[in-house]
Amino acid sequence: MKKNHSSPRFQSSKKSRSSGVSKKWGPGHRLSDSPPVSSGRQPGSSSKTDRLPQLEAALARFQMSQKAQNVDWNALRLKAKAAKEEEEAASPAVATPDVVPPARSPQSEGHPMVKGVYFKCDLLGPDVGPYDQIIEQLAEYLYSQMSEDPVTASVLLLLSCNDASRVRQGVETLSRCLNNILDNPEEEKYRKLRVLNRTFQERLAELDGALEFLDAVGFRRMDLENAEGEEEPFLVFVQDDVEKLSWPLEVLTTTEPIVPQLDRNVQVLAPAVAATRLELPDNFFKLSLDEARREQALKKRRAELLSQMRTSAQRERDEIPELPRSYGYTVIRVRLPQDVVLQGTFAAVERLQDVEEMVRGQLQDPGVAFVLRGPAGEKLEESATLEALRLVPAAVLNLQLLTSAQVQLSPAAWSQLQVPLSGK
Repeated sequence: MKKNHSSPRFQSSKKSRSSGVSKKWGPGHRLSDSPPVSSGRQPGSSSKTDRLPQLEAALARFQMSQKAQNVDWNALRLKAKAAKEEEEAASPAVATPDVVPPARSPQSEGHPMVKGVYFKCDLLGPDVGPYDQIIEQLAEYLYSQMSEDPVTASVLLLLSCNDASRVRQGVETLSRCLNNILDNPEEEKYRKLRVLNRTFQERLAELDGALEFLDAVGFRRMDLENAEGEEEPFLVFVQDDVEKLSWPLEVLTTTEPIVPQLDRNVQVLAPAVAATRLELPDNFFKLSLDEARREQALKKRRAELLSQMRTSAQRERDEIPELPRSYGYTVIRVRLPQDVVLQGTFAAVERLQDVEEMVRGQLQDPGVAFVLRGPAGEKLEESATLEALRLVPAAVLNLQLLTSAQVQLSPAAWSQLQVPLSGK
C-alpha cells in the first residue's frame, strides 16, 4: 500500500539541495555497519526521563485530537454526502462512487449471516471496515498530519501501516543511522545514505513513513559523486546540531503502533433468526504461507488421484486426510433466559472473560451475577482462550444466573435486534 506521498522537500532543485554542502563526501559506509564511538555523544549521556514528558505530550495530541473536537460524526457524514451529491450534480459527466463509509458493518438486514471481520480505530471515529481499509484510512490521516508534527506522524505511520515483520528491521536501520551521527558528529560519511543501496531499498524505501521520518529529522536528497566519481542520489543530513536527533530517536524507539480494534458487530437475534444456519466468510480462517502451500499441494494430489483408474482398496490406501483448519476469528452466540441470543465476533486468541465483558455491555444491569456455560452446559475456564476451549469458528453458550435477578437487555442492545425477514 505504498503511496507516493514523498515530501516536497525531497524534490527540491539540485542547486538548492547542494547549497552550503560539500560535493565530495568520501567513500560512505554500509547501513549495517556498527562504527566505534568517537569523541561525540557519550553513551547514555542523553536523559530519557528529560524527554519523556515531551514524548507523552506529542503522542497525546494524536490520541486525543479527534476526541477533543467533540465531532458530530453523523452530521459530518451527511454533510460530506450532500456536498458530494451537489458536486456530481454540477458535473454529471463523471460519476464517482460514494466514498463515505457506512456507520456499521455491512449486514443483510434481518439476517444473522456474518459478512466479514471488521475493525475500527478511535483516531478515525466510529466507522468500521475491513482491516486493510482501516489501515489505509489511518495512513491517509497520518499523512495529513505531517505538516503539524512530522516526526510523530511519520513514526506512527511507519509503525502502524506496514507489515509487522518489516517494521522492526526498518526501525533498527533508522536507529543505527541516527546513532551513527550522534556518536560520530565529525564523521561526514555517516551523514549520507545511498538511495540506490540495496540495504536502503530493502529496509527503508518501501516502508510508509521511513522517508518521511528521514526528511523530518533533517535529511535532504542530493546528487553527489560516489567513490567511482559518478553522480547518484543520496539522502544527506544537513543540520549542524546533531543533538537535535536525540528527540526523534527517542520517539522512534519508544512509540507504540496504533492497532485497529476488532469490531464486535454485536447483534441481538430473535429465536427464529438464531435458529438459521450461520455462514462464515473465508477471512475467519487463517493460513500461514506454508499451510497454504501444503493445502494447494494436497488439492493437486487429490486431482491427480481422481483422474486415475484405481480399485477401492487403492482408493482407501491413497486417501488423503484433510488438513486441520486454523481459525483467526470466531462468532460466539450467548443464549439468554428470554430465548433471545447475543451474537458477537471475537479473535480466536481472546478469552472467555472477553465474551462475558461483551454480554455485560449489553445488559441493563451490568453487575448482575452470571456465568457462561458451554453448549452442553459444561463449565468453562474463564482464563482459557476461545481456541483452547474449542469454541471456534462458532459456538453457542448459555448464560446461567447465579441469583434470582432477571437479565434485562439495555435499550441500546434492543435497537440491534434482528428479526426474520417478512415472507421468510
